[in-house]
Amino acid sequence: FYKIGFAEFIQAIKQVNLTYFLLASLMSVAIVLLNTVQLKGFLPRYDAVSFKKMYHLVAIFSMTVNVVPFWGGHALFIYLLGQREKMGKTIAFTVMTLDQIIEGFAKLFIFGMVVFTFTFPEPFPPQLLKAMQGFLIVVLVSYTAIFSLSFALRNKAFSLDKKTSGLIQRFRNFVYHWAHHLKVLRSFRLSAFSIGLAVVMKCLEVLAVYLIQKSMGVPLGLPAAFLMVAAHSLATSLPLTPGRVGLFEAAAVLTYVYLGLSQAEALALAVLIHAAHTLPFIILGYLSSHFFGFKRKELKNQGSTASVADESVHSLLHG
Repeated sequence: FYKIGFAEFIQAIKQVNLTYFLLASLMSVAIVLLNTVQLKGFLPRYDAVSFKKMYHLVAIFSMTVNVVPFWGGHALFIYLLGQREKMGKTIAFTVMTLDQIIEGFAKLFIFGMVVFTFTFPEPFPPQLLKAMQGFLIVVLVSYTAIFSLSFALRNKAFSLDKKTSGLIQRFRNFVYHWAHHLKVLRSFRLSAFSIGLAVVMKCLEVLAVYLIQKSMGVPLGLPAAFLMVAAHSLATSLPLTPGRVGLFEAAAVLTYVYLGLSQAEALALAVLIHAAHTLPFIILGYLSSHFFGFKRKELKNQGSTASVADESVHSLLHG
C-alpha cells in the first residue's frame, strides 16, 4: 500500500455514485434474508425456531463473523442458537457444519466461473489458480468425510444412553448426535436446494461488486466482479484479522491491478466494496442485538462458551 498515491485515491473515492453504492449495500441485506431461510432448513424441524428469531440470530452472526477474528462469530451463533433458543449445542454445531460445507460448494461455483467461463489477461495468476485447486481438495475431502459419517452414524443417536459419563463417552455421544442431525447431506433435494441458495448469495456478492465498479465508472464488467469475489473468498477463508481488514483490501488491490487499474483506483474500489459488504451486516446485527435482548452478562455467565466471551464481542454488543 505504501506505493499508492493517496491524492489519486481520494479523488477516485469522491467520484463514487451513491445510488449504485446503496444498491450494492442492499445485496448484503438480501444475503441475510436468504441465509435465514437456509439455516432454518438445517434445523431438525423447519418450524423449530421462528423466522423472526432466526433472522435476528443470522443478523448477529453476520455482524460478528465480519468483525471478530478467529471464528468468534461462529462460536457466538452456536451459543445463541444452542442456549438461548434451547436447540442444544450439538444441533447448533451441526448447523454451522452444514453452513461451512454448503458455502464451500458455492465458492467452488465462483471458481468454476472464473476458470472455465470468462477470459482474463494472460498470464492468469498462478498463485490464484493453485489456491483454488487447494480449496477444491479441502472442500471435497471434508464433504466426503462428513457425508460418510452422516450415513454411517445416522441411527446411532437413538441407541445412546443419555446418562453416560466420562469424557470419551460424552464425546462419542456428541459425534453420534451431530452425525444424526446432518439430514441435509443425506437428502439430494435438501442439499441441492441449500447449495442453490448459497450460489444465489454468492451471485449477490458478485452483483454488489459489479455495482461498486459502476459507481466509480470503472470500465470492467461481470468477469472482473467474479474474479474479485473469488480472490476475496480465498483471502478471507481464514479470518485472521478483525473485520478481515487488510486481507480484503489486499485481495482487491492485487485483483484490480492485474486487470489494468492503477493502485489508487484499485484501493478505492477495495474500500468501497468492503464498506458495501460489511456495513449493512453491522447495522442489521446491532439492531437485532437490541431486539433480541442480548446482554453482555450472558457471555460472562457461560463458562462453557468462554471462546466467545471476548472483549471484542462485548464492546460490539452494547459495550
